[in-house]
Amino acid sequence: IFAPEGVWHRGDQVLSGPQQILRALEARPKDRITCHVVTNHRVRFTGPMKAVVQFYLIAYIGIADAVPIKLASIRACVDELILVDSSWLILNKTSLGVLPLAALVEERYEAAIAGGMAS
Repeated sequence: IFAPEGVWHRGDQVLSGPQQILRALEARPKDRITCHVVTNHRVRFTGPMKAVVQFYLIAYIGIADAVPIKLASIRACVDELILVDSSWLILNKTSLGVLPLAALVEERYEAAIAGGMAS
């Protein structure tokens, strides 16, 4: 899904090209479960062979056979696409966290259940 010159700004890493991106994904734990919920798509064509897609990504992670999976992050994402041989490929992928990570969400949830209010 990435163009040969595609770049993914993934956390503090800059991954260049489909092979480096694939190696980073394959380095994740084999028993990791990931669920992405993608919402509020907006597409803006910036040329006959280019587009920018903006969306929100809600990511859940867990370990196989463990319940429940947990909220990992909610991110505002921007993908710059290029049309190559009738396929839209990612040229540049960026995102920004817009809500706290799972640990903070869980801390606030536990505090609310216990009758306290975490800030």
